[in-house]
Amino acid sequence: MSESKTTIKEPLASIGDRIMAYLIDFLVVQDYLCIGGFIMLIVWLIMWAVNINNTVPDDSFYIMYTIIGVISVLAGSIFNIYYLIFWSARHEGQSIGKKFMKIRIMIVEDLETGKIRKMEHVDVGTTLMRLVFTIIDTLFFFLVGIYLMNNDPNNQQFADQQAKTVVINES
Repeated sequence: MSESKTTIKEPLASIGDRIMAYLIDFLVVQDYLCIGGFIMLIVWLIMWAVNINNTVPDDSFYIMYTIIGVISVLAGSIFNIYYLIFWSARHEGQSIGKKFMKIRIMIVEDLETGKIRKMEHVDVGTTLMRLVFTIIDTLFFFLVGIYLMNNDPNNQQFADQQAKTVVINES
């Protein structure tokens, strides 16, 4: 969107690398939820096998299954919140997907001089801001974010621009 020259001296992450990192992170979160669902299925099968002689399961069957379900949903939600908000800040701007793709979120201290720094534990607010504004980048099947990255000299999405971050390539 901006016609100014790229000011970030570090090599910027490509759109393809960022998309792959996002997909890997999506799979990490989904795998965790699948594991919770698999555990619920195993518990249900065990409880069903124990109760196989009864034609109608007693209330304890449903109560136990509900408790296991609630615990699985809560654990999955806590993991998702931690991963989306705190993980990157605690790992110097790298989620699991970004680490695999060798890219990193950096804090832009001064865009005009190109001064950037690694994320630190105290940058959780920046990560949260990126997460909130990512809603705009994901509109129309991520086309808004891809369009902005493609037309910005620093490959920044709307979320990056608002949170004053940039994603660099480390390889």
